[in-house]
Amino acid sequence: MSLNKFFEWRDTPGGEFAVIGDPIAHSLSPNMFHEAFRRQNLSFTYNRIRVPETEFDAALDHFSHLGYIGINVTSPLKELAFCWAGSHEPDVSGSDSANCLRLLDSRANNTDIAGIKYLINSSTIQGKKALIIGYGGAARSVICALKDNFELSLWARNAQVAKNLDSMVRFQSELSLEGFDLIIHATSAYRHGGNLEFNAASVDPNATLLDLDYGIGGKTPFLNLFDDSFSKIDGSKMLVKQGALAFKWWTELEISEEAMEAGLCL
Repeated sequence: MSLNKFFEWRDTPGGEFAVIGDPIAHSLSPNMFHEAFRRQNLSFTYNRIRVPETEFDAALDHFSHLGYIGINVTSPLKELAFCWAGSHEPDVSGSDSANCLRLLDSRANNTDIAGIKYLINSSTIQGKKALIIGYGGAARSVICALKDNFELSLWARNAQVAKNLDSMVRFQSELSLEGFDLIIHATSAYRHGGNLEFNAASVDPNATLLDLDYGIGGKTPFLNLFDDSFSKIDGSKMLVKQGALAFKWWTELEISEEAMEAGLCL
């Protein structure tokens, strides 16, 4: 499947696996999973499918009728995926967010949490003060992954989210990046033509900048706002790790991160 090819959910052909979101053309998950299927000699398909938020339940019913086995879920549908599921893997409940669904038994998983831990553990981060930008499904996974080892602050455009935050997370009313050792961009604002206003010069020169999005050569719109003197990490390793975990959850077969990564064109 070419990079930009995707289906509207009503026009989706039959198949076994897919990634859904809105927008969805940017997703590299099909490239990654098709390489994994090839290495395991599996003749499965994996499609990109656009699903608007207001049509989530109808779309999932449609995929079930078409015989789909598993669905990956990206922004802005992760909270809806959690609510849709009839049962959840243990890690999912703490995030109220799911990125992986098994349609045969309506069960949800959140492999993002392990993916974020993998990304952090493979990085050298100085200090334990972290700022999370955003409060969608990805940000909630970050909270679950880091709250035991980091002092967390969070900024979101909607101040009402402060009422729903874990007691271990401090809400920040202004988007200030000063004083943090780790800054995590966990929004899809740039994919929708939005932007963030902040003082990039206020960032500690020793801070690590992490974008859960991924881009060619590790470059994303958020990371490009900072010069190369900073330690910058994109979300490609997280994509690979959560994908390998989803593959195992669906197929009960082991697949290496290296095999998944081979399908990416970054």
